[in-house]
Amino acid sequence: AGLADVAAATGVTTTPAPSPMDHGSMAPAASAAPGAFARVLVGSADPDTAPGETLSLWYYFIPAGFQLPLHHHPGYQVAQVTAGTLTFHVVEGSAIWVHGDGSQETIDAGAVVALLTGDAVIENPDLVHFGGNDGSVPVELYTSTLFTTGETPAIAVPTPSPAASPAA
Repeated sequence: AGLADVAAATGVTTTPAPSPMDHGSMAPAASAAPGAFARVLVGSADPDTAPGETLSLWYYFIPAGFQLPLHHHPGYQVAQVTAGTLTFHVVEGSAIWVHGDGSQETIDAGAVVALLTGDAVIENPDLVHFGGNDGSVPVELYTSTLFTTGETPAIAVPTPSPAASPAA
């Protein structure tokens, strides 16, 4: 059975086309060029066990050399890399890195880690971070999110500007 068949049988809503994000604003862009960054909503539901929350599954395609802007999420997100290596930067807070073998470690502010195919990361709403593809092949990943219903999936955080040099 295809994704549409599974979605129809379970009452899950899906989007038929990619919903790529604009690199700078984290807002969905109108269309995606082949090989461009894409974020696709695979399906979502509003579970009775989590009133006011939406549970979603997203697919991401991150081309070589692309970097997401600094951001945080309005709830919890679990991401698993299914192809390539994602360079993951923790700026504030901490996340849990789940290695492909099932072992776990906490990654704290200031850490930069390489999430390999099969690795996952558990993100909380206080985590300010960004990811990128420093490799030569695309990165693909799936994320499961539990966010406040109606919230944007990624909230851009302004990048601090360098402090002005003191006058001599």
